[in-house]
Amino acid sequence: MCDITHTWHQHAGLLRGSRHTQIHRFWRGLPLNLDSVDAVYERTHDHKIVFFKGDRYWVFKDNNVEEGYPRPISDFGLPPGGIDAAFSWAQNDKTYFFKDTLYWCYDDHERRMDPGYPLETMLWKGVPSGLDDATRWSDGATYFFKGKEYWKVMDSDLEAEPGYPQSIARDWLVCSDMQADSPEPAESSRTGGRSRQGHHDESRSESEVCSCTSSSPGWPSSGSALRLCVGLALASLWTAAQLQRSL
Repeated sequence: MCDITHTWHQHAGLLRGSRHTQIHRFWRGLPLNLDSVDAVYERTHDHKIVFFKGDRYWVFKDNNVEEGYPRPISDFGLPPGGIDAAFSWAQNDKTYFFKDTLYWCYDDHERRMDPGYPLETMLWKGVPSGLDDATRWSDGATYFFKGKEYWKVMDSDLEAEPGYPQSIARDWLVCSDMQADSPEPAESSRTGGRSRQGHHDESRSESEVCSCTSSSPGWPSSGSALRLCVGLALASLWTAAQLQRSL
C-alpha cells in the first residue's frame, strides 16, 4: 500500500508494499498519531535524517530521534505553515526547501539560510509549483513529484529534462500503463509492469522500485495521498539506516 505512514522493506531490489512497517515503529521518536510527513531529507555532512511535519521537525541518527526534538522549523529560517518538499543538491551541497511558489536555499554546514531567499520556483524551469515532494536519487538527478506525474532535473541543471513529466505509477511503482490509469487493482500487479529504460529497475543497488501488489487499494487520487514518494524516500533511508547500524 502506498501509505505515507509506512516505510517499505527491500527485497531483491524491489520495494514491497505488502511488507511495510509503520514509520513510527522504525523511526523511534516520531509521534504515534503522526498521520503523514511533509518532507524528509538526509543531511550530507553527517548523514542524519530530518523529518518535517507542519511547524515541527525531527532529526534522527540511524533510526533514533536526537535528544531535544521536535523543534520549530523557524530554526531553519522558514516561515510557519510547513513545507512541501526538501532535498540536498549535490551541485552545491546545500538543502532546498519548497513551499507553494517559493523555494529557499539552506546551508546545513553553517546552519543558516543563504541570503536573498526565498525565490520564485519558476527559476526551476519546467518544474511545477505546489509540489507533493522531491528527492535526490543515486543517478545524479533530483525528482520532483506532483499529482500522478514527476519531473527529472539533473544535478548540473535548473531545468526539467526533455520528455517530462512522466507517470509515477509506471516508472516508480513498475505498474503497466493500464494499471497506472485504472482505479482497480490487477492480479498481474504482483509482478509489476514495465519499467522505462534507465529508470528504477532491478539492477539498481538501492531500494529504487516499488512494485504494485494485488492487495493495493488502487491508484490513489492526487493530493496528499500522492506523497507516496515520501514512502519511496523513506525506503532508501531505511536501507541506509540498516547499513549504518551494521557498521
